[in-house]
Amino acid sequence: MQELLADFRYATRTLWKNPGFTLVAVLALALGTGATTAIFSVVDAVLLRPLPYSTADRLVGVLHYDSKRGPESAALSYPDFRDFRSQNHTLDHMAVYHPDSWPMLAPGKEPVNVHMAVVSADLFPMLAVHPTAGRTFTAAEDEDTAGPMKAILSDYAWRKLFGGDQAILGKTVLLRQQPYTIIGIMPRGFQFPIQSEPTDLWTTFGYSPDLRKTSPESTPMGIQRGAHFLDFAATLKPGVSTDQARADLAVINTRLAKQFRNSNQYREVQVLPMLDHMVAQLRPVLLLLLGAVGCVLLIACANVANLLLARATTRSRELAIRTALGAGRARLVRQILTESVLLSLLGGVFGMLLAAWGTALLAHYGPQDVPRLADARLNVEVFVFALAMSLVTGLVFGAVPALRAANSSPGEALKDGSRGSTEGLRHNKARSILVIAEVALALMLLSSAGLLIRSLDRLNHTNAGYDTANVLTGTFDFPESRYPDAKLVQALDSLEAKLSALPNVIAASDVVVLPLAGDDMSTGIDFQGKPVSSADRPITRVNIAAPNYFRAMGTPLLAGRDFNSRDVDKAPEVVIVNQAFVQQFFPNENPIGKRVRPGFGHGGGEPPMREIVGVVASVQQDRIGKKSLPEVFMPRGQFPNTSTAVVV
Repeated sequence: MQELLADFRYATRTLWKNPGFTLVAVLALALGTGATTAIFSVVDAVLLRPLPYSTADRLVGVLHYDSKRGPESAALSYPDFRDFRSQNHTLDHMAVYHPDSWPMLAPGKEPVNVHMAVVSADLFPMLAVHPTAGRTFTAAEDEDTAGPMKAILSDYAWRKLFGGDQAILGKTVLLRQQPYTIIGIMPRGFQFPIQSEPTDLWTTFGYSPDLRKTSPESTPMGIQRGAHFLDFAATLKPGVSTDQARADLAVINTRLAKQFRNSNQYREVQVLPMLDHMVAQLRPVLLLLLGAVGCVLLIACANVANLLLARATTRSRELAIRTALGAGRARLVRQILTESVLLSLLGGVFGMLLAAWGTALLAHYGPQDVPRLADARLNVEVFVFALAMSLVTGLVFGAVPALRAANSSPGEALKDGSRGSTEGLRHNKARSILVIAEVALALMLLSSAGLLIRSLDRLNHTNAGYDTANVLTGTFDFPESRYPDAKLVQALDSLEAKLSALPNVIAASDVVVLPLAGDDMSTGIDFQGKPVSSADRPITRVNIAAPNYFRAMGTPLLAGRDFNSRDVDKAPEVVIVNQAFVQQFFPNENPIGKRVRPGFGHGGGEPPMREIVGVVASVQQDRIGKKSLPEVFMPRGQFPNTSTAVVV
């Protein structure tokens, strides 16, 4: 230990006497260490940290997805959830949930928009969480579509919106102009689903407008088996594996596919640990980023190793004299490694400062749809990682000069030093290898960055099928108690007429799902005169739009007509299809006048055949520019109770 302390004191004096070398080496290591630590803090928060629930080891996400589009299309309908819940033998607690945003008005408060989730009653028992005050939902309240509506507050919303007043229990607030009684307050820090914006409030499906019949003529979308819009989570029974649960649910899924061909024909089921389910699409991206900054750290190590090798040239006489005075090779190696480790620790200290700044920037300005990104911080795990990385990098870049010094000949060093000569070709070999390695790594990173920039530029200049310039979108809430189906249609028509009359407004309309919104719907499709077996039944996207939607979006109408005011509930059923639909199902044919049956229709019964009256250009339907998928548009006038996004 005394010799080690002596080595550290000597290394400190040596580095202090060479401030230029020390500053350059520490800055290079600080940049590499800081970038790597910042990205690792995100990886730790998003990928590695366990979920904050006591049942996290048994918590799974169930994917019910369209096999033709892959797991990214996973969404469940409420009738399917009821069947999975009643028929399975491997799951303990099961819950579905749907994040949303509703306007809330509390007595004596200003109206606010709250982030909320519609959930099934078993969610809280599934997570083994109990309210700090009040109670959670009962199983009966899942199906009680007529009784008084209830809601549960998060601790965050309780403190922020109501000042932590316990008297809020039993009070009534207005959500979407509907009265909801507050029955519970959840513990501090509890959040589900885990998302960028904390959930303020939960209500159950019995009180959801998606399931609740608000007028005699309404047919809520949520009770339709083809309305896939829910996320599904569950806990495994003791001793049950994810593979056993998947096999159990697959049997039920096959049964449902045969029984409900229109909506379930190509649905597949998968069961994943909940954390894997949450980060499945993020894991490759984050690991790629970690690998990229790891390469930056390797380049920094190669730079510092080259600096040490160059500096070793000036120290060859010193090392030779120490050897001549009796210093063994092990002692010389330890001395040089001590200097390199000290350098790396100094770089690690400044790197941690850079990492703290970088982590804060990533948490604040990073993508908002990355779960737990806001929780990224320099905790104990990240500190241990940074310390270990600093020690390892010190050993890595110090190894080459240390071994070279150990294998050098004292006599040759003294002769070379006495003549003032430079290193020969043999001594330059190690430095040449390091230069080649760091240039190769830098070239790889630059090439990758160039390809990413080129891809981004191509995406920005891709014809998306709509014109994003000067297009405004927004959502409006129409309370069901004041706007039953007929009044909702009148309100939307009146709103769009007033918007269209504004100066410089070309068109105003509404649609259920905007492009790139991530809430797309899909369904099976049948063709009149072209019977297909259940195994061959194709899948298409489906959307609901009002007249002038395509004009407002700048999507070209290629053939036929747009929807108009006569396309209402009692009128002949019509659809408009996109160009990808025509290319796949009617190649070299005129599709106008053909009749198709989307498996998405009125109520839960057999939907009607619909006439194709128009063809529009295909739009880009995802953020990474994949091939456009077939899509069918149905007129909003025939689905008046659907929620909409307004386009101007």
